[in-house]
Amino acid sequence: MTKKIALLLTFIMVITCCITVLAACNPDGGRDIPGWEDGKTNIVYYTWGSENEIKMLQQVIDAFEAENSDIHVIISNAGNDYYGDLDLQLSGRNSPDIVNMKPGNIGSYLESGAIISLQDYIDNSSVITDDMIWEFNDRYKYNPETEIAGESTSDIYSLIKDFSCDFVMNYNKNLVTSDMKTSPVYTYPKDEQGFPSMETPMTWSQYMQFATAMHTGSTYGAALDNEPYQQLLEWIQQGGGSLWSADHKSVVDIKNTPAVRQAFEYYRMLRDQAIDSPAFETNSCELSDVITSKMLTATNSPQVGPGQLKQLQAATIFYGRWAYTAYEMDTDKCDTGFAPPPVPNNLTVTDDTKYAGITAMVGLSISKKSANPDAAWKFIEYYFTEGQKMLAELGFNIPGNKQIASNEFLNGENLTDKQKEVNKLFYDLALEHGFVIEFNKYLSQSSVEEVLASNLTSYFAKSVKGKFNMADWEACLDNITEGLQAKLDRVTR
Repeated sequence: MTKKIALLLTFIMVITCCITVLAACNPDGGRDIPGWEDGKTNIVYYTWGSENEIKMLQQVIDAFEAENSDIHVIISNAGNDYYGDLDLQLSGRNSPDIVNMKPGNIGSYLESGAIISLQDYIDNSSVITDDMIWEFNDRYKYNPETEIAGESTSDIYSLIKDFSCDFVMNYNKNLVTSDMKTSPVYTYPKDEQGFPSMETPMTWSQYMQFATAMHTGSTYGAALDNEPYQQLLEWIQQGGGSLWSADHKSVVDIKNTPAVRQAFEYYRMLRDQAIDSPAFETNSCELSDVITSKMLTATNSPQVGPGQLKQLQAATIFYGRWAYTAYEMDTDKCDTGFAPPPVPNNLTVTDDTKYAGITAMVGLSISKKSANPDAAWKFIEYYFTEGQKMLAELGFNIPGNKQIASNEFLNGENLTDKQKEVNKLFYDLALEHGFVIEFNKYLSQSSVEEVLASNLTSYFAKSVKGKFNMADWEACLDNITEGLQAKLDRVTR
């Protein structure tokens, strides 16, 4: 028996040595990734994006590789479940080196140590200075000892590559009629041509009137953003509310918290097709009589995008700056106009009012499992400087580099007059009226949306079949409150 054990131990030692030797011979960790180039330091960038966005990114990569011939950057484009797939990749041997992060999703990766601090790289960079980094980047700061995120004195774990106010109103100017432009019945803030003002936001009631006027049998007047539950969070904060207690360990009573309920009612009105569905509180708004069940049929889907605007399936959508260039929204059918996000009827808007929500401050992080973190940082550093200059000239999103945002993004030589106009709208909104969406410190946004989606979907499935039932709606709000609290209790107890 002793001899057999000795032979077994010898066999294990031999196998271990072979694995160690193979790993030493393969500094990239033996990854099997399409696009791999032998003889170079390969780094994998896991990202998302439309076909045009990936083409833009490839231009940055080509320019980087021209200056760094020993490094090869491989784009790994995500499918429909970015973070679900990322979790699987980080647990296997084909882990990417660079990954995109968003504020509502980064929490679990910080807590598990799946991504590394970028602070030493930033401090030692010869091209990145503190005055290039937006204050928004504090959302990506984290202290692993205290497990507290967002403190300005902590390390940066993700460097914002681009951002914008995400729910700016995009609309088809071709569908705005002469009557809408000139008649006093339509009281939305107008520019000199009668189109929606790019400086003054509509109220929620004015927006519903505006969208209703463009609603036809084939074109829906309103359509929500591709992330409708984050837009719901924007509406809550516009009204001065929060879904969470101060310590984020409790959910407020949605049904009985005015600013929160107001946002849920607005969301319901945009989707509800039930007969006799009552309007939200309009505070004696003169437009209350135009908020009818006709408007409630204007949105039939909670998730749409620029394609619906371009193909005349929707008259208005809510999107960020990235969409205008990346999705080629201007066509013969659609001359895209832009206006600030509509605001609650009772909100007083001043020069300092924060009403434009920012959710997708997409940051670049380095995986803890990266075989080449220094090379990964070298690309991030290039992307943050020269790469963002290139993307600004192509008319992409607001750069994460403040200096490039205030220069090339606003006044790039290759930008058209319309691109400059749109860029200034988004830039001014972000600086003067933008606020960062509040995500829960303990629950990922996907976990929050799971509760919202299951309950709201169930409610609307019953709502379209008959008359509005207040008891059903309030039960839905109670179920959301209880569902979110149950999730919080599990992770905070």
